[in-house]
Amino acid sequence: MLIGYRFEEGAVLRIHSRNAVATVLLVAFSLVFTVGPVLLLFSRDLHGTGMDPVLAGLASALMIAMALASLWCFRLRETLVLDRPGNQGIRISHNLFGRARRVDAAFVLAGQPRLQLRRHGDSARAPVRLWLMHADGSEHQLSFETIAVRPGSGVTGEWLQRIATHLQVEAPAGIVVVPLNSPAAAPRHRPPRQASVVEGAPGTRPRAPRQDDALPAGVRVVMALIGAFLAVLALSQAWVLLHALGSGTLRVSHWRGSGSVVYHWGAEPYGFLLQLFIAVLEVLVPAALAWGGLRLAIAGRYSRQG
Repeated sequence: MLIGYRFEEGAVLRIHSRNAVATVLLVAFSLVFTVGPVLLLFSRDLHGTGMDPVLAGLASALMIAMALASLWCFRLRETLVLDRPGNQGIRISHNLFGRARRVDAAFVLAGQPRLQLRRHGDSARAPVRLWLMHADGSEHQLSFETIAVRPGSGVTGEWLQRIATHLQVEAPAGIVVVPLNSPAAAPRHRPPRQASVVEGAPGTRPRAPRQDDALPAGVRVVMALIGAFLAVLALSQAWVLLHALGSGTLRVSHWRGSGSVVYHWGAEPYGFLLQLFIAVLEVLVPAALAWGGLRLAIAGRYSRQG
C-alpha cells in the first residue's frame, strides 16, 4: 500500500502515517537539485567575465542546499499516540530520518469524548479532518496532514474504526460541514492548565513560550547562500554602474535573448538616465535582500513582533 497507516495496538494505540508517493517525490526532487547543478558545473566552461563564475557556483550551491534542507525540514512522517490508561494523546510529525520532531497536538483523554468528521466550507474539494470533541468544548485534530481522509474508503474506514474502538466511542457516521465564517471553524484547544500534564509525556520535547524562534541549521545555510548570491549579484551590478558613470556608456541586456542595447550619454541622455536609474535599483534591491538573508543566517533566529 503506497498511502495508508501502520498500527501498533495494545494498551497504547500508535498510528503511523505511510505516504510512499510523497516520499518518492521529495527524494526525486532532492536528487535532481543535488546532482543536476554538479553535472552542469562540470559540463560547462565557466570562464566567464567578471563575477559570472562566482554567481554560477553560488547558484549551484544554493540549489543543492535547498534540496538537502527540504529532506530535513519537510515532515512527511506523522504519528498519533492515544494512551487511554494514561489519559493522554499526542500527535507528532518528523522528517524522513525520524528527526526534527515536532508536537503538533497534545491533549488529555478525559471524560467521554466523541469523534467528528468535519469539512470547513461547502466545497466538495475541501479536506475532511477528524476531530476529537470534549464535553468542555475543547477539540483536537487527530487526522494527519500527509494523508487525505476519504470517508467510504477501506483505508479510512479501518483507521476510524481502530481509533473509535480504542477510545471506546462510536465511529462518526457522517461529515459535519462547517461554514468558513462560522465561529466553530476556529478550533478550541485544551485549557492551559492541562498543558503540563501532556507535555511531560515520554518522547516529547516541551517547548516553553518565547519571543524568538531559532532557525534550523539547514534554513540558516540556505539563507546564507541566498544572501551571498544576492550580495555578489549586487556587486556585479554595482561594477557595471560605476563603469557606466565613468565612460558615459551603458549596455543593457534583454531577457529574451534579443541582444543588448547600448545607451550613450551624449547621444541619448534621457534614455541613459532612465536605464541608469533602473541599474541603481538593480543594486539596491539585491543588496537589501542580501543583508536580510545574511542577518538571519548569522543571528539564527527571528523575532516575533507584537
